Amino acid sequence: MDSQKLPENGAKITRILSEMPSQDSSQATKSKSRFSGKVGRKRTNDMVDGILDYIVVYGESPKGLSRKMRLYYSRHERLEERRLVHAKGKRKQRKKDPLD
Repeated sequence: MDSQKLPENGAKITRILSEMPSQDSSQATKSKSRFSGKVGRKRTNDMVDGILDYIVVYGESPKGLSRKMRLYYSRHERLEERRLVHAKGKRKQRKKDPLD
């Protein structure tokens, strides 16, 4: 056996670090983005508009939303905008209705 003592797990370094091939890639020079710990956005703008429209029409949140998300959408910044869109749509329907 060598005069060098082997570590307990029996691993032996066979190559010195300077002998290892260097990696010169463009990815190695880019800085990585940092993870903020937050989950990303789960709904697109169209999906959010659909949820807000549901709230405007039916007066309640759709099934399957958590309590936190129901509160979020009930106070959403675009909720009033969606109410105006639906109010304009109702006015147009009234003008087109010949039964009135």
